[in-house]
Amino acid sequence: MACTQQKCRRNNQNVSDNHGEGSSTADLDLRWKTIKQLDQRLEIECRIYNANNLEGPGENSIQDGYTFEQMILVSQNHLNAEKYIGSNLRDRMTLLLNHMMMLRGEVSRFIDLKHCFSLEFKDEGPTRCPVFVMMIVNGKTNQEHKKLYSGVIRHKEVNACAFGALGFYLFQRFHEDGEDFPRFEDKSDQFPIKLCKGQDHKSSIAPSTKIDAVHRAFKLAGVKSKKLTHAGRGSGARDAEMAGASVDHIKRMGRWSLDTVENVYLPCLPCTAIRIMSEFPEQIGCYRLPRALVTPPESLLCMVFPGYDACKESGISDVNSEHNTICGVGFLRLLKELRVIILQDAVLLRQQNSKSLIWRNKIFKSQEFEAFARDSLQAMATAQVTAALEIRRTMSFVEERFGQIQNALVAQARQVEQLFTASAAPANNDLASQLAAINANVTSLRSEIQAMNSRFTSARVIDGGRVTFEQAQPSTPTPTANEEAQSSSMKSPNHNSVQDLWDEWTKRMNGHPSIRNLNTKYGTKRGTKWRRGSKVLITEVKRIANERGLGDDDAVQYLDQKKM
Repeated sequence: MACTQQKCRRNNQNVSDNHGEGSSTADLDLRWKTIKQLDQRLEIECRIYNANNLEGPGENSIQDGYTFEQMILVSQNHLNAEKYIGSNLRDRMTLLLNHMMMLRGEVSRFIDLKHCFSLEFKDEGPTRCPVFVMMIVNGKTNQEHKKLYSGVIRHKEVNACAFGALGFYLFQRFHEDGEDFPRFEDKSDQFPIKLCKGQDHKSSIAPSTKIDAVHRAFKLAGVKSKKLTHAGRGSGARDAEMAGASVDHIKRMGRWSLDTVENVYLPCLPCTAIRIMSEFPEQIGCYRLPRALVTPPESLLCMVFPGYDACKESGISDVNSEHNTICGVGFLRLLKELRVIILQDAVLLRQQNSKSLIWRNKIFKSQEFEAFARDSLQAMATAQVTAALEIRRTMSFVEERFGQIQNALVAQARQVEQLFTASAAPANNDLASQLAAINANVTSLRSEIQAMNSRFTSARVIDGGRVTFEQAQPSTPTPTANEEAQSSSMKSPNHNSVQDLWDEWTKRMNGHPSIRNLNTKYGTKRGTKWRRGSKVLITEVKRIANERGLGDDDAVQYLDQKKM
């Protein structure tokens, strides 16, 4: 059913492509809308079909794959196979490469030796860190045949090391199977050689052969998975996420949706993801591999890939030679790294997988290898003890150093507190004096406000315009003798009308100031009762004027008429 859905989608795409020319925009939009509806309906029918045919919900889910422990078991089963050791080493290599590099199944089938080379991550830690790099120029996700790259370093677990698995597979081909060592003088000879060979070294392994090999290996290890050729891609991505790799690192590692920057400018070797996939911390400088502490002697190295020494003597390993290519020199550098890796990994693999047929080779029975194995095992045991002691010594040093830092911080805090107190004292005194001055100003303003409030008079008008009032006795300036005389001369008992009182209040009479001006300047304490009642008069005049909409003079006349 899934295949039918994919075929329908391809047919719909072909129909759209063939009828795209000469069609209007409206026709194209209608056609695409119809195709989209058909695709959605087909997807729903596929789900219903799968449910009715009892397809398990775990298929094609995150459960569909293998665990890291199951991968180790498959790797050991391949290594300990009682027959067909060459095919088993090939399947072991593809399993680990597909997992660590998150490769699709068809990628490893079509890779040539010219696409394989080695680099080195600098300053990764106390152990030198070579990198196996694979140039990917084919595959379903690389239809444009761009040059993409994937890499892997030596794994902390020797049975999961894809770099070492590559070395043992090439060792089997060039040492046990009798395959001729590549002649790098001739470009036509080195380019067609396949990494995963089929019937011969120039033909790819058949897809059915690879699927059958994966199926048998999974069945032997108890792995239940519907995915076979692409199992490593999904399981590798899940392991990377479980180990803490970010989505961006996983996308770069698996080459999912790479943009222009990554395709053109970046090497597409996500160092962080590569470290995490090999079970090392993601930070730089933490790469430490105990099995790589001892370097094999030169006499032992010469036994592995002797064709490399012949190429080196003839100058083929020199990239500046006119007969060489960059790919050829890169592959020779890879072989140089693999010589060391094979011997170092063989020490532990022989202990853990003693039944493997590969140990029958004379190299692993030689005195040189036995001596190297003893030195390596002793170095690894000593390194573990030394590492534990180093951790204890470092912890005590760190504890002591933290104590010193804490004491220094306490002393600095006290010194800062003393400096702050000393520098803040003058500021505090200045602030206190400023607050005292502000308090004095507030007291003075309060007194002035009270003096102003004491000048207000409350009064009321009763029967027939007769005024009754109560006046406060504020503290007022003492008038001069001349002003007192002027005030006395204005005391006239002949004011019988409101108009006379209003004129005396508002106008300057006989060269003397008005009562209003005198009251404003000296208050209402001095003067006759007429002057004391002037405030009531002006209040009544203003009230009448406001109520009846009159002017002040009309209001005065109204009061005179009312009084009469």
